Amino acid sequence: METLSKSNYEESQVNSVSIEEGASLSTLYAEEALSALSCYRIDPNKKIIRPEPLLLQGDIPIYSRGNISVMGGKAKSRKTFNVALQAAASLSGEYMGLRSGITDGSVLIVDTEQSSDFTQKLYFRVNRICGYDLHYTNPRLNIYALRELSFMDRCEAIEKLIHYHRPDLVFIDGIRDLIADFNSIQESSAIVQLMMKLSSIYNCHIVNILHTNKIDSNLRGHLGTELNNKCETSLIVESDGETSTVRPESTRNRPFEEYSFRIDDDESGLGIPVSCTSSKVEEKIDNYYYIFSSLLPNATAMTHSALKEALMQSLEKSESSAKKYIREASELEVITKREDGNYQMNPQWIIREITNDRLGQRVIP
Repeated sequence: METLSKSNYEESQVNSVSIEEGASLSTLYAEEALSALSCYRIDPNKKIIRPEPLLLQGDIPIYSRGNISVMGGKAKSRKTFNVALQAAASLSGEYMGLRSGITDGSVLIVDTEQSSDFTQKLYFRVNRICGYDLHYTNPRLNIYALRELSFMDRCEAIEKLIHYHRPDLVFIDGIRDLIADFNSIQESSAIVQLMMKLSSIYNCHIVNILHTNKIDSNLRGHLGTELNNKCETSLIVESDGETSTVRPESTRNRPFEEYSFRIDDDESGLGIPVSCTSSKVEEKIDNYYYIFSSLLPNATAMTHSALKEALMQSLEKSESSAKKYIREASELEVITKREDGNYQMNPQWIIREITNDRLGQRVIP
């Protein structure tokens, strides 16, 4: 059987339309298609307003309107605690160096994993961080536990909740429970497209929480790959004993500085995430203290050039590495730059005893 190709079809249609009746259907179809797609055409002379940032670190946007992001981490890495502190920062204006980009914004948190009891503790925790009474019903905070619903009903419920509450910032903990198979290309693409659609229609930002693989820090399945490809920010929560560190995996903005928190068991018994220095940062501070205290003893001061040369000689490092050491040691406040431009050990530094064992464990960064 002969198949009718696109060109043959168009030719047959053109032949059926008289010259007096107008242009060919192919031309008409083209014009109609262009007209329908004109709203998507990029005009270099049109001023496009950048999406409003909803959560920032300093002046660096983390989440902005009309986009989606993904928060990954292994089980028990304290991802939900990070949701609590980010939600609290958005609602209270600032927490742990994170700040809200808007005033009186609202947050919607949808939990698909935990029981209502644990999800209620999340509400208490956010209230506690914001300085409210634990049982305060915050009109700008709505939290739902959808564990009992099927994955199809959860999707429908989330659409309705976003439509009803019109939140600025949405957390879905976790996105994996909205589909049957996180390795399915079709299901993963469909759910990510839905999140993108909802964030665009309702001009909000949707943060999708997803586990990473047990053997590496990659997000699970094709769902993780799809989210990584489409997200504004991909961040990873990693646990190191009692400390959890949040770092940017990838972002369309400038990367934010990683931050760490531990859980403070206050009188409420809830466990509140509070800022702390990660063990990795502490180790780096120790290493830089060890390096620079030998070069700048007893309030000795050096110019940048002299200090760079001393580092290159003592550590047998390149010029670029020596400059990096000076920059990072300054950022960690191990050394300080005086008004005359010279560098010395931070005078506020508390001199600590370093045992021979610890000296033997030093690792040059």
